[in-house]
Amino acid sequence: MKNKKTLVLIVLLCITAGTWFSFYRQTNENISMPSVKEYSLGEWVPMEDDFYSDGENMNGYEVKVVKAELLPLEEYLKNNAILLSTEEKKEFDAPEKVYDLTLRVKNTNKTQEEEVGMNFWPLSLQGKELYLDTNDILYEKVNPKAKGEMQFALRPQTEMEFHLPFNVRKDWFSQKCWNNIEKYKWNFVLTTYPEKKVVRIQP
Repeated sequence: MKNKKTLVLIVLLCITAGTWFSFYRQTNENISMPSVKEYSLGEWVPMEDDFYSDGENMNGYEVKVVKAELLPLEEYLKNNAILLSTEEKKEFDAPEKVYDLTLRVKNTNKTQEEEVGMNFWPLSLQGKELYLDTNDILYEKVNPKAKGEMQFALRPQTEMEFHLPFNVRKDWFSQKCWNNIEKYKWNFVLTTYPEKKVVRIQP
């Protein structure tokens, strides 16, 4: 009797595993992976109908990475004449280095479109094994016209310059990699689907 119950259990497990595997394979076959389009510094990247994460409508917007610079935090603060208040220092989760991207963003639309614009918040610098996030306190300091807002819309047929400061933290890397961090290659990911658009940030 015990052997019979064991046999029935094994059969049920096999059926369950087979059903799960069939469903898994069918689901993955129906998912189309996005194509990847790479750009270089100085090239305009059209957002078109692509989005990053939440189906953002960025149609008509274009982004160009003018400059990418890796600096120690103290040097970055000095170069940008940044003074942190006592309250900001308490909230400031200081990275050892900052990767600063200078961007030009333009709205090529001829009329103002509702719910169309840019959102910097989810954008990242993607390395081989990790992503860098933006530092919101530094972003506010180096983009005074934006008043800390990472989601915005430009007037039609206008463009504006922004700085995106990314946190580069030592404890995210092995010692060997950190010693050669200036040679680390990054991709600035602007959209992920239906087409993944990245700007190559290379030493």
